[in-house]
Amino acid sequence: MNEYINLTLENIDDEHICCAIGDKKHQAGVDSKKEWIKSKLKDGHIFRKLNTRGKIFIEYEPIETAWIPISGKNYEYIYCLWVAGSFKGKGIGKELIEYAINDSKEKGKSGICTLVSKKKKPFIGKKKFFEHYGFKVVDSIADYELLALQFEDGETPKFNDNARTMKIDNQDFTIYYSNECPYVEYEVNELTEYAKENNIQISETEKNSVKLLHGKIGADIAKKKYGVSEEIAKAIEYHTTTNPNMDTLAKIIYVSDKIELNRKTEKYDIEAERKLAKEDLDKAMLLIINDVTKYLIEQGKLIAIESIETRNKLLLNIKGEN
Repeated sequence: MNEYINLTLENIDDEHICCAIGDKKHQAGVDSKKEWIKSKLKDGHIFRKLNTRGKIFIEYEPIETAWIPISGKNYEYIYCLWVAGSFKGKGIGKELIEYAINDSKEKGKSGICTLVSKKKKPFIGKKKFFEHYGFKVVDSIADYELLALQFEDGETPKFNDNARTMKIDNQDFTIYYSNECPYVEYEVNELTEYAKENNIQISETEKNSVKLLHGKIGADIAKKKYGVSEEIAKAIEYHTTTNPNMDTLAKIIYVSDKIELNRKTEKYDIEAERKLAKEDLDKAMLLIINDVTKYLIEQGKLIAIESIETRNKLLLNIKGEN
């Protein structure tokens, strides 16, 4: 009988997470992935793996907190189901999916769903595998299909409207990612190489938190490839760390990025930020910076000097108006 392990706060530091095993160049990504899992366990996140050294696991969580452009109620969403190498063809995938289905039923869920593709793509589950267990197509966008296994009648999950259009209304350059995949961290580090090759100045904070570089690099690519104006380029550059010299467009981009409707967080009161954004742009921006700063302090993370300078300027301006 196969032995499986569910990751918990008590065992995660001593267990591997299947992906990037023994691959030193992705170690930073593995560390980020573990921290990401720790933060998600309270939401009901499940990472179940075979108790062996290999890429054999299933990962899922409630759709309400899943980092995906999909809406639904009382469903579980499967991020990943992976059985690799010599472990294929031994019924392990069957045991993993059946565990997830039964676990979802025991929790009183209405169903369980996942994403597949009409065409073969890397890191996407196989449609036929899920169909074998009763999953059916409930929505689709281009090559992508949303499969769901319903346990009871009711509303099925669907792609969000912004995902359905597969386009954005402006020419801003934004990179969306999470630490759900340990390979992302390595790819993000390529930002540093791009910055060096294109003579983009990197601050000490950015050296220690490379993700922040996507604003500067996005602005550089937008100018070189798309010929955007300096005003738009600055708005792209400042949307991560802010800048005391931000104009109205840059402030709008920053605030919009932080309060967009698909952003889900329990770190602070995002609804208060959204409400204030409709009333006063500068006050909303100040509230967001304060919330983000508090969170970074609680997590023991670095704070960009630009954010502190921007906060101070906003605070002085607002006080001067009163």
